[in-house]
Amino acid sequence: MNAKCLPTLLNKQSTYIADRGYLCFDLFNTIVSRQAFFIIRVRKNLIYQLKKELSVQLVEAVKYIFFQVTDELVVFNADNHQHVYRRISFKTRNTLFILVTNRFDLTTYQIIRLYALRWQIELFFRYFKRTLKAIHLINNSPNGVTIQFYLILIVNLLLLKYKQEQMQSYLFDKKHQNHITNSDFFTSPEEFLKALYDEIPINFKIQKQEMVAIRNSLFKCAQLQFDFF
Repeated sequence: MNAKCLPTLLNKQSTYIADRGYLCFDLFNTIVSRQAFFIIRVRKNLIYQLKKELSVQLVEAVKYIFFQVTDELVVFNADNHQHVYRRISFKTRNTLFILVTNRFDLTTYQIIRLYALRWQIELFFRYFKRTLKAIHLINNSPNGVTIQFYLILIVNLLLLKYKQEQMQSYLFDKKHQNHITNSDFFTSPEEFLKALYDEIPINFKIQKQEMVAIRNSLFKCAQLQFDFF
């Protein structure tokens, strides 16, 4: 989606959260006119006129994460509509973030948190496209994308479940083979590290040999034939 597509999807009273690629004052005006809301990150070099400084409201638990936090009502020089927007800036891990929003009813922390939650969606789609290898769509229709989405999730959940069962079986056999109990003590750090190495599987991705094991299990259960190995 881009800034040109977003106006076609606007719903009244909904809040749209986006990154710097959506910086457009005409888009901001469209969102406001549709009685919707936005929280969008902007560039730090935008010139503005300060109208009012607001009190910064953060919960105690995050005050050591966010630094140099400001909360202001401003008018941007480049905005032909001259709307008053809320400008929130903060630093975290030496990175400066500047958010612009027309949500005046939320606290400073709530605005920052809503923007942060957006990244969870970004990370999920990155995981879906890269880790699950679903970067290419088979069909571009809404139903086709939906079916592909659920198929990929179901297949990978089944593979994950199968691997978890194999890991549990491995750990169970290893424990009884070595007669290890919870009451045992390690005599040295080296012994402790060796136990970790032996007990915790190193690889968390489905390897080719594991795929072969899955294929063989399917052969036994359903007598299916596969030709992609």
